[in-house]
Amino acid sequence: MSAPAWPEATQLANLLRPVLATQRWGTLLPDNVQVSFEVLDSGDTLRWYFFLLDDGAALSVPIKLAWQAPTSGWQASFECDGRLAWLGEACTLDATWQALTGLKVSVIDDSAREQSNTSVVLSTAQGKVIAKVLRRLYPGTNRECLLARALADFDAAPTLVLAPTLAWPFAPSATSDASANQASSDAEALTKPSAPQVVVVVGHQFIAGARDGFEYYVEQLRQALT
Repeated sequence: MSAPAWPEATQLANLLRPVLATQRWGTLLPDNVQVSFEVLDSGDTLRWYFFLLDDGAALSVPIKLAWQAPTSGWQASFECDGRLAWLGEACTLDATWQALTGLKVSVIDDSAREQSNTSVVLSTAQGKVIAKVLRRLYPGTNRECLLARALADFDAAPTLVLAPTLAWPFAPSATSDASANQASSDAEALTKPSAPQVVVVVGHQFIAGARDGFEYYVEQLRQALT
């Protein structure tokens, strides 16, 4: 078996462009998009990619490289039969979560739900967790984590279980538009010598029987119109 061979940045961006338009969280990539990534495993078959958008956000896409023996060689796992398939595939791999969190975490419901993010149900030492992969990232404090911690004393609020971070891969000057919209505390964090961290996943205690908010409001609208 040969060493992993990832597509170069421009090629990878071009592979992604057609399918991004079909995702609810998708967007158009700039023509000369800046691309960065973090390797999550020792074999360099699992990477978390970041694509810098015009508004200063980074599109977050974990990708698994799979060996297609014996003739195809290394292929990105979202490339099937010459076309792009579901980009959430890497989010349903146990290896992704264990590499990201450093904990024994396994996917127990891989029918990932695609909205402005990708959500899957995990099994952890703390019980079931609904984990949400954040697709549009900005440097600075994650407000969902702040809210969850502020509500920690309320029994009715689901507990924040996971909030793994990766280093923000782009220079502050490349994201000036985004940082201008952050709170002053976030702007101060960007000036620190160490690279700022960005939350890539938010995981809350799984509540059995809870309904998807989007589906709920669609159903309410349907009933109102009939």
